[in-house]
Amino acid sequence: MNFKKPLFNILTGLCFLLVQPSAPAADQPDVKINILLEDRDLLENVRAHLSIVQETLKPPLLERLNPFSTTEPGQALTTGRIRRLHHRAAGEIRQALQPFGYYQPAISSELVRRGEDWVATYRIDPGAVTRIDRVDIQVTGAGASDERLQKVISKSRLASGSQLSHEKYEAFKKALYDAAYFSGYLDARFTRSELRVMPEQQRADIIVHFDTGEPFYFGQIHLDQDVIRPSLAQRFINIKTGDPLETEKLLDLQLRLDDTDYYSQVIIDLQRDQTVDHLVPVQIKTTPSKSQRYTVGLGYGTDTGPRLTLGTRFRYLNKRGHQFNSDLQWSEIKQTFSLQYLVPIGDLVTDQLAFSASLQEERFGDINTRQLIMGPSYITNWLGFRRRLYLNYLQEDFSFDAGNADRADLLYPGITLTRKSSNNPSFPRRGYSIIADLHGGSESLLSSSSFLRASLGLRGILSLGKGSRLLLHVDSGTVQSDAFDILPPSQRFFTGGDRGLRGYSYQDVGPINSSGDTIGGKKLLAGGVEIDHLFYKSFGIALFYDIGDAFNDNPDFKESTGIGLRWRSPIGMFRLDLAHPINDPDSDFRLHISIGPDL
Repeated sequence: MNFKKPLFNILTGLCFLLVQPSAPAADQPDVKINILLEDRDLLENVRAHLSIVQETLKPPLLERLNPFSTTEPGQALTTGRIRRLHHRAAGEIRQALQPFGYYQPAISSELVRRGEDWVATYRIDPGAVTRIDRVDIQVTGAGASDERLQKVISKSRLASGSQLSHEKYEAFKKALYDAAYFSGYLDARFTRSELRVMPEQQRADIIVHFDTGEPFYFGQIHLDQDVIRPSLAQRFINIKTGDPLETEKLLDLQLRLDDTDYYSQVIIDLQRDQTVDHLVPVQIKTTPSKSQRYTVGLGYGTDTGPRLTLGTRFRYLNKRGHQFNSDLQWSEIKQTFSLQYLVPIGDLVTDQLAFSASLQEERFGDINTRQLIMGPSYITNWLGFRRRLYLNYLQEDFSFDAGNADRADLLYPGITLTRKSSNNPSFPRRGYSIIADLHGGSESLLSSSSFLRASLGLRGILSLGKGSRLLLHVDSGTVQSDAFDILPPSQRFFTGGDRGLRGYSYQDVGPINSSGDTIGGKKLLAGGVEIDHLFYKSFGIALFYDIGDAFNDNPDFKESTGIGLRWRSPIGMFRLDLAHPINDPDSDFRLHISIGPDL
């Protein structure tokens, strides 16, 4: 038997069916839907509940018949189905209004045919709102006076006379249960939970009776790990047997262990089935991280040109948890090779003793420098800041474009404080960062000159509405020295560049010598304001104004303004800025390209 011709006819028929743009208008008419309702929240919920709306949003017939489509095909929107969906609309509208407290709406509906299409119109008057009449909230058990639970009750907004909201009612019950569970009342339960609605009287009663039961406590705590010494690992544990079982402490413990970088995975298991006398054993299972981590980074900026970064991190060198980092950074204006040996002390998560050494070449204004920096530092948290106490030895050779060269040797103690807060690390809509540093050296203590240097950098972000932000930055500093002329460039102040005073070259603004070289100043004061707006997905535009100067006695502020393009990339904000110096109208516009975090 020959199957070729029948098979050909079947395939031809299927292809013909799939390429048809739609069924005939009489079989698949268009439906226009009008919902007349003033309240936006009610309107959105009505639209979500109306079957006739959802059916009109389904894909066209071509997509429904496509065998590769992942969309449910549903039923064809025929004339008969449109009438049935319209008939169900009034009941669906009532259901959509009830969660907001409207139980007696007035609904008028109309379905008319205009040519080959249909027009469905729904006029909705929500009617009188149902209000809460009686609220009966009772908490019993050992946790009846627990601070967390009482706080949830006081903020419940389920007061007599307020508008009934099913969402607030359900949210209150969830918050009450979560508060009990977080406080260690693992057997907490609702003994009575009722929402009584009397639609004819436009009132509702809420009855919530909640029994916390008895509190539970942490039992034996076992940490399963073999990366570092058990006695050392136990210092990570911030809970002990007999403490109230607060689940927030378990979350904090998990974050503490994650932050050590010793473990790639941390799983904390409350062993309820082994509970004895309300003591719940805690099993902490860990998976070691790979002992070594290698990183490669590429970038570009108008300040630096192409950038290359290579890094190696040894997460644990021995059972004492020591770590080692090495980094190589290369760009046209700065090349750095650094080593760092880290020893955990005190609070093993936050406290470190670091021994560092770096060799770098950098260009400041018209000065080329070569620096060797080494010394110990103590890093810890302090009053909400990340604090670094350090003692550095600096050997710096520097030369000017005009040809004269010099050398400085400095030994100086110092302190650096940093703090950062934001609502979103990748694209903050509000937040700030602070970095402050103070250090100095003395001629009588192995330094070629005596000096004291202080600097402060501030950045802030405020939301201006959907997609718009206000960004502010301020940089200031001062250095005191009786021999400023021999102080190396790394201890002086410069400004200019992508993240500072745009419109000027990197570190090119500051006092100049008789040869015309920019040599840096004793003081710095610079800042700027920027408004950016994402107008299409991750793409946006920015307007900015910068002002600043590095100076010795009196500032001669340089100003610039410009426009920029923004792209919210996966690795940070991409910035392309076109800036023009206001003080020098004959100067050309300068293009700045940078990428990275806003704070």
